[in-house]
Amino acid sequence: MTRAFTAAALRARRTTGGRIAKLLVAGVLVATAACSGSDSSTGPDNKNPVGSYLLAQIDKKPIPFEIYRGTFDVGVYVFDPYIETVTGGKLDLLDDGTYILTIDITEDLEGDKYHNEFRDDGRYEIQGTAITLNSEEDGWSGQATLSGGNVVTMDLGLGEAGTTRGYSFRLVQ
Repeated sequence: MTRAFTAAALRARRTTGGRIAKLLVAGVLVATAACSGSDSSTGPDNKNPVGSYLLAQIDKKPIPFEIYRGTFDVGVYVFDPYIETVTGGKLDLLDDGTYILTIDITEDLEGDKYHNEFRDDGRYEIQGTAITLNSEEDGWSGQATLSGGNVVTMDLGLGEAGTTRGYSFRLVQ
């Protein structure tokens, strides 16, 4: 079978996919502070959230985690199966009040694998256990929760449209 697409078309699709992913995150990064499951009145041990947090779980399941399996139509060819898997990620909360969020994603296009990185950065503010992230690039604002002083949890909408999942990042010691 001859595929009627070029490497340039795939690169363009992946670039567009990255923009779409950012828009999805912008639209669905939601407050999780009320759902953290912690009733502790003492709050986290770490009042200063500065540090590097590695992605440990999605929906309380270990990484790697498949976020999409289905078909993908690039106009001139339909990939079936098309699979997106999160293979890692990191949230850096820096001393100067800025953050860098990266999510490593592998796309499997009928056995051909491509590695991509979703990246966002901006400023953050912390009040109690709530961390407000303000994106520099897209102008969106979202919430994350700091629990136990070493876990940051947020809902992200990467992968299947309309689906959000809980991403948990653990502080690297």
